Amino acid sequence: GAKHDRQAWLSQLCPSQALQAQPAIIGTAMLRLLLAALLPAGILSVALVRRSSARSTEKASRSIIANLIVRDVAESMKWWTSTLGCTIGFTVDAEKGFSMGEIRPGSVFGTVKLDDAELMMQTAKSLSADVPAVISPDDQPGLHGTLYLRGLDPDTIRPRLEPHLIVKEPTLEWYGMYEMYFRDPNGYVICVGVPKGGPPGQ
Repeated sequence: GAKHDRQAWLSQLCPSQALQAQPAIIGTAMLRLLLAALLPAGILSVALVRRSSARSTEKASRSIIANLIVRDVAESMKWWTSTLGCTIGFTVDAEKGFSMGEIRPGSVFGTVKLDDAELMMQTAKSLSADVPAVISPDDQPGLHGTLYLRGLDPDTIRPRLEPHLIVKEPTLEWYGMYEMYFRDPNGYVICVGVPKGGPPGQ
């Protein structure tokens, strides 16, 4: 039920507290680094997530997570899971209801995972409610730069892509990485690559 999902979600954010059933002492601090000046076509929210415990001596864990504006959270997550092999973390709807490991109807926010890496996705309308001074509900997806997914073989991903999404066909680069560039349905440029051959100079 909802109580079980909430506890599972808390466990993902802070395992030690969830095991002790003490959600009140969870200290999760999320800071968004707003790069609007550098990314005029969109916004990249970087969340610095620190897991800490008032009753545990375990070393705190920190991570940097990109939060991408998407037109449709459900469709975007389906693409990332079916094309790139990511798994669903959790999703949240406009009424703050959430589901673990599945796409919730009416999702406005969600996360996908690839091994230890995590990516957030959120609609412009939802994000503008959080930071109205920075983003408009009508803003479109956009990012100056690329997302690099190391460890995904271009030859495995290539057959899953529609031809119009390809930016650069699989290529063995001079630095020993076999890479391919393509766009996701929201227009973000993604590069996947695996090491092949020796490093430069060999």
